[in-house]
Amino acid sequence: MTFTRSRSYLLVLLIGALVAPLWAAELPAVRPAAVGMEADTLAQIPVQLKELVAKQRIAGAVTLTLRHGKVVEFDAVGMADLENKRTMRKDSVFWIASMTKPIVATSVMLLVHEGKLSLDEPASRFIPAFKQVKLRNGQTPAREITVRDLLSHTAGLAQPNRQPHDMSQSLANYTSYLLRNPLNFEPGSQYEYGFGLTIAGRIVEAVSGLPYAQFLEERLFKPLGMKNSTFWPNADQRRRMAKTYKQDEQKRLAPAICHFLTPDETIRPEPEPSGGLFSTAQDYATFLQMIANGGEWNGVRLLSKQAVDEMTRPHVINGQPLGYGLGWAQVRRPANAPGLSGFGHGGAFSTNGLIDPQRGLVTVLMIQRTLFDNGGDVLNTFQDLVFKAVK
Repeated sequence: MTFTRSRSYLLVLLIGALVAPLWAAELPAVRPAAVGMEADTLAQIPVQLKELVAKQRIAGAVTLTLRHGKVVEFDAVGMADLENKRTMRKDSVFWIASMTKPIVATSVMLLVHEGKLSLDEPASRFIPAFKQVKLRNGQTPAREITVRDLLSHTAGLAQPNRQPHDMSQSLANYTSYLLRNPLNFEPGSQYEYGFGLTIAGRIVEAVSGLPYAQFLEERLFKPLGMKNSTFWPNADQRRRMAKTYKQDEQKRLAPAICHFLTPDETIRPEPEPSGGLFSTAQDYATFLQMIANGGEWNGVRLLSKQAVDEMTRPHVINGQPLGYGLGWAQVRRPANAPGLSGFGHGGAFSTNGLIDPQRGLVTVLMIQRTLFDNGGDVLNTFQDLVFKAVK
């Protein structure tokens, strides 16, 4: 009996020795104090988010915090589906909407890193239809639209209303449709949030020779182990999907529609590089940590630190920095309102990812809600506690 127990114990140790390094290579966890964080303050994150659940500000949430590449907080609270009493899980799947934009910008920079394209060359080199674009007055722009213009929302592209058939068009056809509209301003002269990054995804296709979703899978998701990031959630991911909620007239939670989630798994909309991805907190945190590492993950360099710096610093127009880089939003706090700062992106259903390089922090908030007053309450609650936890 003693011999059997000893063998079993040794087997457990052996399995642990094999599994632990694999987990450590992904997102290693440490006690907060080991990286200069206060555990008691971080422990308030699920407590305060549960209060927001009780107030019907959210159905549920997943939060994840890393410092210096180590997980110090990872919580799931509330419900993923109120009607079916399905509890929120750490691996629940969310529509991340415009949090897709840093990913398409990174896919472009992978090709820049390889010397296959330049940010400042005309986009017409890859998509000839750019040669035909006109301003609203019918005149030809003073210069051509560049790849940098597309990534920084400074191309002048009009933002048409979404149509039901848009997601049935190939990325090539949808790009042609977008380029038929006149420009709102001279390329590079102003900022206007729009569909430039969608077209950047088409450029990735043109340069790589791969469908955009395949490029992401092969060049980004597989190397990072992002197994739950996709334009097309499978049956298992759908079972883990966080349901979307809105605020009704009585300020109660009511189910809302996510247009990117088809009712039938076999019906696949065309990929939308600007906002079509689904993901989990752990997947997205892994992506952010690779960027925080300067383009390196698990000892493998995916892109250069120069490429990371290029896309994450504020874009400049006429000597003035914008609150946006190349696919990355800037978060800058005034001196009288201290908090987390750096770069990242939010999504239409209030998801958010942020890298604070000064403090060595990565934060991810996953919720699914729309049409809420004071839409920043959950994010502020989460990020304020992370900020306060830094010693």
